[in-house]
Amino acid sequence: LINSIDISHHAGTNVVGGCVVYGKYGKEVKNYRLYNISKQHSGDDINSIKEVVSRRYKKDSEKGKVLPDLLLIDGGKVHLNSVKQLLKSMDISGVKLLSVSKGTRRKKNFDSIHIEDGSIIKVDKNSSTHLLIQEIRDETHRFAINSQRYKYLKSASKSSLDYLPGIGKERKSSLIRYFGSIEQIKKANVNDLVHVVGIGPQVAKQIYNHFH
Repeated sequence: LINSIDISHHAGTNVVGGCVVYGKYGKEVKNYRLYNISKQHSGDDINSIKEVVSRRYKKDSEKGKVLPDLLLIDGGKVHLNSVKQLLKSMDISGVKLLSVSKGTRRKKNFDSIHIEDGSIIKVDKNSSTHLLIQEIRDETHRFAINSQRYKYLKSASKSSLDYLPGIGKERKSSLIRYFGSIEQIKKANVNDLVHVVGIGPQVAKQIYNHFH
């Protein structure tokens, strides 16, 4: 059984930790879990990962659930050692640890795999094992970032756009999806705004005038 953890956030806010599960036959999507990270650890990837590990395995241990054979985390040597020490303090043994750090220019061919004994292995594109590790890492990143985006869109539904007449839920979602954030909407001019589905010239002018 393999568990993999990654952290995603939007400029340090709406921080979430995603945990995906792979079993004998591949992805176990029904066992994927999302963790909202506390404000105390927002913006701190290492402590965010440790929070997920602490919450997940303390809970699982209490319920008698099976711990993973391998725990994969996104990060380098420091991340791995921090989680290693945490598991030790939780009296959890028998879980192998690996971390994967992104390579130069974030290209997958330059990724590195970090092992508990301190050794580092460069990813071999001809190794099916290495490719599986990258696949799991990428799936964890996808799950975490998609969940974070959903959380951001949900939180953005309570925004300064709520005070604009004619901007309902659908238009608001279209604006957020197109520009990515309220901050970018504020920077947009009328010509930018009319490119959004459902936003005509009149509404675009209302939005622009509202922020300027």
